Amino acid sequence: IKMRVEDVRLEYKSWIIPQQNSKNRTEHHIPLCELSVNLLRRTIGNRTSGPVFRIHERTLSNTLARYEGDDQFDGRFTAHDLRRTFATRIFTVVPTADENHVRRVLNHKHKSDGALKNYNHHEYMEQKRALLEAWSDHIENLIHNAGAFCRSGFLDGGAG
Repeated sequence: IKMRVEDVRLEYKSWIIPQQNSKNRTEHHIPLCELSVNLLRRTIGNRTSGPVFRIHERTLSNTLARYEGDDQFDGRFTAHDLRRTFATRIFTVVPTADENHVRRVLNHKHKSDGALKNYNHHEYMEQKRALLEAWSDHIENLIHNAGAFCRSGFLDGGAG
């Protein structure tokens, strides 16, 4: 939600999170999948600076809080849970995913990195991009299937 237009590099299909906005205060490079690039291109338009999304940080949490009392929602979901969902479900989507690459997508440092963190400055962009493309495909598939389910008439009692 803190994504800024000036930090998005659509021509390189990447987003750079400045160290001051990063979880561990380290500049973080995130490859963008085609779905994200297309969404950002439409959202940003001709703007050259400012927030990409003009919403408050708590908007997602506040919106989800409206579903409190719903049998499928316990009211404890926050925006941070999107990261947790990715970190958990990516291993179902890509069973061979490397934990180190998942950590790098999330910008997590591993305690056992030791001295290696001082020497290895590789960004692992190709590996991160592959994980995020697989995740994007998974999300698109979920959306497609949900749309087909809604169009089937099942929810309104129709036979489809």
